[in-house]
Amino acid sequence: KNSKRKRSKFLTGAVVGVILSMLTFASTANSEDKYEVVKLGSVFTNTKYCYAMAINNNGQVTGYCMENVTNDRQSFLWTDGELENLGTISRGNGAVASDINDLGQIVGWSKDFRDDMRVFLWEDGIMSDLGYGSAQGISNLGVIVGQVYGDAFVFIPCTEAL
Repeated sequence: KNSKRKRSKFLTGAVVGVILSMLTFASTANSEDKYEVVKLGSVFTNTKYCYAMAINNNGQVTGYCMENVTNDRQSFLWTDGELENLGTISRGNGAVASDINDLGQIVGWSKDFRDDMRVFLWEDGIMSDLGYGSAQGISNLGVIVGQVYGDAFVFIPCTEAL
């Protein structure tokens, strides 16, 4: 009696395992059909890697690429199939974009000519230096979050000059 029960439990478990495997395979196959992979390109001719870091509701993508020999990083904006290099702050040797809002404002960090990490805000083709640290996010109101010397911060835009 006990051996029949064990065999029955084993067979039931095996059948459930096969069914779950088939369902997993089916859901994986279906998810692949739902996405088209689009290569964004690179800002370097000799690229080690590129990362897309954020996308806004207008389909604009920001991220960065690393050059293969010097390991310099350059941020980019990808819009409608066109890749734009965002540049750096003060003749620096690298920039990493981390977020983009629906206004097309991009934030991240850039190294300046002294190799110090600086928060940047890029908009309308201009990269502005906001001070030491790095930015990780920007809201549609232009509020920026990140870190300065290991402390969390929020940059809130001023509406008038102080």
